[in-house]
Amino acid sequence: MTIGRTRDDIKRHIDRVLQREFPQIAMHGGIAEVVGLDTETGEVDIVLGASCNGCGISGMTMAALQRRIPAAVEEVTHVRVSETSSFGSDGRSDLSDVPF
Repeated sequence: MTIGRTRDDIKRHIDRVLQREFPQIAMHGGIAEVVGLDTETGEVDIVLGASCNGCGISGMTMAALQRRIPAAVEEVTHVRVSETSSFGSDGRSDLSDVPF
């Protein structure tokens, strides 16, 4: 385990792994957001949203996140992934006011 990494350092590392190893999430209009990190147990909670919600391959994405993040970030022991019905971290699920 790397000595001296702060909670923020670990979260930034996880975010970089998400961007580097899972670019398809953003490329397809999805969002993967770290919403919980327990530095004592090494558990991470990630929420998939936007176009990930209801996507036919989101199950495969979830399994890949659960396998690859602990392999890339030594402080992480377990990843829990869930989906949200909102379109992003702003919580908007209604886009009826968007002019398109």
